[in-house]
Amino acid sequence: MSRLFTYLIREHPLAILLVSVVFTFILAAGIPNLGMRPFFEGDLPADDPVLKANERYSSYFGSDERAYLAVVNDTIYRPSTLAKIVSITDELNSLDDVLKEETLSLATVRKVKSRDWGLDISKYLSPLPTTPEEVARLREDIRLDDEIYGRLVSTDETSTLLAVKLRKGYDQRQLYHSLRSIAETYSGPERIYPFGHQVMNEEANLGIAHDATMLGPLALILMMAAIYLFFGSVRLTLSSMLMVIMSIIWTAGLMHYLGFPLSILSASMPAVLIVQGSSYAIHVIHRCNEEASRGGEKDAIVEGVGEVSRALLLSAGMSMFGFATLVVFKILSIREFGICVATGVGFAALLSMVVLPSIMVLQKGVLSAHPPGKSDALDKVLTRLTLISLTYSRPILIGVSLVIAVSIVGIFKMRTGVAPEEIFPPDSRAREVVSLFLQKFHGPYTLNVMFTAERPDGLKSPDTLKRIEKFQHFADGVPGVKYTHSLVDIIKRMNRILHEDNPQFDTVPESEEMVAQLLLLHSLTNDPAQYESVVDYDLQRCRVAIMTTAIDSAELEDIYRSLAAYCEQHMDGALQADFGGRSMVWIAQNEYIIRGKIMNIITNVFPVLGMCALAFRSFRLGVVSILPLSVATLAAFGLMGHLGIRLDMATAVLTGICVGVGVDSAVHFISRLRSESLYNGEVQAVLQRVMRGTGRAIVFDATANALGFVTFIFSGFTPIRTLGLIVCFTMSSCLLLTLVLIPAIIASFPVPFRHPGRQTVYLRAEGEAAREKAEMTE
Repeated sequence: MSRLFTYLIREHPLAILLVSVVFTFILAAGIPNLGMRPFFEGDLPADDPVLKANERYSSYFGSDERAYLAVVNDTIYRPSTLAKIVSITDELNSLDDVLKEETLSLATVRKVKSRDWGLDISKYLSPLPTTPEEVARLREDIRLDDEIYGRLVSTDETSTLLAVKLRKGYDQRQLYHSLRSIAETYSGPERIYPFGHQVMNEEANLGIAHDATMLGPLALILMMAAIYLFFGSVRLTLSSMLMVIMSIIWTAGLMHYLGFPLSILSASMPAVLIVQGSSYAIHVIHRCNEEASRGGEKDAIVEGVGEVSRALLLSAGMSMFGFATLVVFKILSIREFGICVATGVGFAALLSMVVLPSIMVLQKGVLSAHPPGKSDALDKVLTRLTLISLTYSRPILIGVSLVIAVSIVGIFKMRTGVAPEEIFPPDSRAREVVSLFLQKFHGPYTLNVMFTAERPDGLKSPDTLKRIEKFQHFADGVPGVKYTHSLVDIIKRMNRILHEDNPQFDTVPESEEMVAQLLLLHSLTNDPAQYESVVDYDLQRCRVAIMTTAIDSAELEDIYRSLAAYCEQHMDGALQADFGGRSMVWIAQNEYIIRGKIMNIITNVFPVLGMCALAFRSFRLGVVSILPLSVATLAAFGLMGHLGIRLDMATAVLTGICVGVGVDSAVHFISRLRSESLYNGEVQAVLQRVMRGTGRAIVFDATANALGFVTFIFSGFTPIRTLGLIVCFTMSSCLLLTLVLIPAIIASFPVPFRHPGRQTVYLRAEGEAAREKAEMTE
């Protein structure tokens, strides 16, 4: 492979450049058509059982797609505020995406009261109260209506909800802008907040667009500054960045043709490829500069590529493998991120070994040799570091062992779970709205339970209804549950109303005939949609909506397990319970992350070890090569546990990124160590040569990596910011462990360097025998 690269670079550099430019334009044509994956729709595969269950729910009870506006004031019981609620309701009903007959607000909800003359059926705000006496009467009526008080109106009476049900196939972006426009129009002095997973989706899309246009260019600027600082050449800097930009365009264009939309994760893909591509460019340029001290510039470039290509191909292959192992996750965004970045890394490696050298060949005077024997401050630091590693090898190994032990303790403390709202920064508008809903109403997620009776009309049975009532009493006592609502609540309420609001009749009737009469009465006095959303036509299936204050999947899972255990113990087969709702999507996603992470670690460690052992022809060298990465990754997960950072969708890809980027240092270090061992078997002399050669490139590489990933702190998403800091920590640890741990191991244990057709070399301390016979075994 290296011979093919060097031949093309020497003989056809202009043709290589032209072909790559044409290919870039072809793939760039697909970038404007990239879509976005809605984060709050969930990220599960289409055949997931939870999604199938939710489809069944929709077939029985209709779509549960609702969006909200919250109106907040010092009190909602002002005539002007009540008038605004009526006007806003009319505005909402004028939207194309809204089912007008199913809008819920104080302007549409009916008041059913028992009077001396019969049933009083009217809307709460019809007519609109204007006098203090009318407002006081409205307040008292709402306080007595448990269907509204604490649900549609907050118990502190400062907030009220307007909920709209959405048509199938609604335009999410149009809905978002319509809700924001209404909120801005009617604000003052009231504060009006749009809410719903559709709103959160669009907020996430804005963050994705921000990251896609912000992180990449920022990382590019930092990489340009770093490469210029390292090599002092504007032309080398621009050539490297041209190669990196090509790799991004190729990857983004391929995403379109593969049908992969942009997501919270893939929006960071350009920054990752800039880091990876710059890393390869640094190693290529550095080795070409080394060769420049021995001959002409064109020959130096060709020879430099030939010398570095083996290590670079191995490093790129393992990087691609590390990212590709993310396909073990069943979460679509993680799988697509792994596939795209793995492909992009391959593009970056190819461009670094073919296009970048071709651009360099087409220029003159582009290289700047680092003359042998000339030391600078970095060389002195690296030389000193070598002496420390050799002198204190045993304490270093003990210290690393302690770090591993502390990290393992931290891993057992690690939090898991998906908290969708936490993807936004604490000061964001989205987090503010979620906090408001938690304080005034309930959390953003509903857990649905569908109870199925043994026969049609089975839900008329008082015994069946009482079983559901007991379930609701249990659910109301589960930590994190705000309240529940079902057909039972409707029947009990109608029974109480029919008996002049006597609290003693807030019960399930004792006969099926009475239940049937109450259901008929409800259908005559209330909106049919309210009834259809909780029970099917055959009266065989009903829906219990469980409103929670839980905002992450771990809390939701605790609630689900408690409710599922109750159903298993108390339903006795008389009722079948099936769970659904958006909450179940996040619970399933949490399970996928945990299982995927375990599989990801397994599929990373052993294959990478095998690849390194095969490439270096030594199992021991394979183990040594993955130790810096393994310890650094372990320390990163341990740090997450000690700091309370959760394992979520973003941090779940940490292993893939660390293998993809972090293995680079050790592979280049050991590859150079192996080649230098042919010329001298004294460990100190060999290590110092490696440090002054590849060690410099590794420092440049790691510094560039850290600069690239630190740009993640400017992301619009908290998990991506956290991921950036954790990756910076891991990269820095990889660098330090490569430069300190590997020399300490080499000094403490006999590690063979096998060379095909030549001797097997064991590095020894000065004065000892340096070379061994090829027949010697490990």
